[in-house]
Amino acid sequence: MHKIILYPGEDGYWIVECPSLPGCVSQGKSKAEARANIREAIEGYEAALDKIESDPKFIEMMKRSDEDIRAGRVFTQDEVERRIKRKNAAFSQADKNWEEGKLQSAFRQFLALAKAGDRAAQTNVGYFYDVGIGTRSNRVLALYWYRKAYRRGDAAAANNIATIWRDKHKPQRSLAWFRRAVRLGDAGSNLGIAKHYLQNGSNLRKAIAYLTKVCQSDRVSEAEVEEAARLLKAAKKRLRQTIN
Repeated sequence: MHKIILYPGEDGYWIVECPSLPGCVSQGKSKAEARANIREAIEGYEAALDKIESDPKFIEMMKRSDEDIRAGRVFTQDEVERRIKRKNAAFSQADKNWEEGKLQSAFRQFLALAKAGDRAAQTNVGYFYDVGIGTRSNRVLALYWYRKAYRRGDAAAANNIATIWRDKHKPQRSLAWFRRAVRLGDAGSNLGIAKHYLQNGSNLRKAIAYLTKVCQSDRVSEAEVEEAARLLKAAKKRLRQTIN
């Protein structure tokens, strides 16, 4: 949820702005109208960000580290390859420490890589904060790192954000993030969308459509297919009962 600031302006209007989205400002004749207008402005702002962040040039740029981008550094192809090898080696070591139960070491290593702009490490750091692996659980920091990874095109990060909002009983926000994950190529997130319609919207036809996508996809896990098939069978049975 974006924090907004509401204050009286000139001519009796109320001004409202969203500090976390630079330049996102609106107004209204009443507080209610101003709040409604800023919600619309935030949606438009985020839609514009989504469009920018899906641009291939933007994605390519974000493969560089945050520090490199700020400094305006440009590297030769050989240097790029050397940096990638070093980064991959560091990631593999962090992953190995995770598997071996050296959780604090793994967390520190992933965090260093995440700060350098590694997308997969950012997702992992988000997960470590999310679940409490090698560090204390902190959903705020989990969302922070998931969002950074998502802005680099990471579908798993979007899916994990969706599950956080689902656990916080924010179904519409959760649904929006599951859809973002699907757009980035996470076919398994269709299962989350289907569950939303089964649990919140009670829309069996939509749920069946999304469950069918999971069952027909070759880019989901066996567990997801099995769960989708079980839910699909039950949903079809419920639909037949409502028709009869």
